Amino acid sequence: MATYAGRYAEALLLEDGTLAKGVLVTVHVAGTNTLATLYADHTRTILISNPVMTDPASGMLDFYADPGLYDLTAATEVVYAVPVVPDAREYADLDASGRVPYARLPVGTGPGTVAAADDPRILGAAGYTVSGGTWAWRAETMHRLWAGSYLTLSPGSVLVGMFTADVTLSTGLLTTFLVGGASAGVTTARMGLYLVDSAGSNLVCIGRTAADPTLWAGTEEICSRRIVDNGASSPTSISTVSLLRGSRYGFAVFVDTLAEAGPTLAGTWLGANFLSGMPPVLAYSGPAGDMDLRPSYAIGALTFTGAVVYGAATP
Repeated sequence: MATYAGRYAEALLLEDGTLAKGVLVTVHVAGTNTLATLYADHTRTILISNPVMTDPASGMLDFYADPGLYDLTAATEVVYAVPVVPDAREYADLDASGRVPYARLPVGTGPGTVAAADDPRILGAAGYTVSGGTWAWRAETMHRLWAGSYLTLSPGSVLVGMFTADVTLSTGLLTTFLVGGASAGVTTARMGLYLVDSAGSNLVCIGRTAADPTLWAGTEEICSRRIVDNGASSPTSISTVSLLRGSRYGFAVFVDTLAEAGPTLAGTWLGANFLSGMPPVLAYSGPAGDMDLRPSYAIGALTFTGAVVYGAATP
């Protein structure tokens, strides 16, 4: 149904050409015996009777109805399929550049509405930037098609794949892919999410998985773990993290420095570290000798690396 009723207003003529003054006219939905619902105004607040009488002085037939076609019957005369067009207020006015103002659009997620912001109808079309991307329900450090290589995690040195969130997404599950040798002798193995602070100088932990020595201990498997805390100096238990559209994040993987071997994970090797260091930086590594993920890392203390881990964050 249209937002507004349309108006029909026309002087009705009899067969002899004279005005049909004060004549009762029955209005049917075109081609049916269904009486049309008639209104006195475009907002449908006042119903009027059907049949409706033409003006006794001018012969004007004047009513509002939903846009469509109607048959008019007066005594023995019938006028078929007269149109009632939509009210002009049905259409948003254009701005000076010929565009429809955003505020006048029917924005929403249902049929017949315009997609906006994080509307699921457009998330899949968001695509992926060179710095990582976000789909309707998954944030990734890179497109999966790029994760055709592998990298081995150095014990005691964090490896961080950077990405920018294309949509706002609530996530609680972090995933990497073991594609080669498993870790060995590990005490602490974790994945974590870091946010680049407003100054652009620090990576601040906003979520991490539990310290789990079995995380990458298998063979060629999907390695998923739930977020359990915020990774602060005094960790607070949490289960989800909100990634905000347009913000810059890091996906961190880590095994402690006492590990005998780090795992071999899916990712890509850019061929030279300086390729990763071109803005925006795609991956960082270091510092060495750590026993656990840090609550934060000064970006200046990290080294950009051409080894970019493939990490995914999902609800």
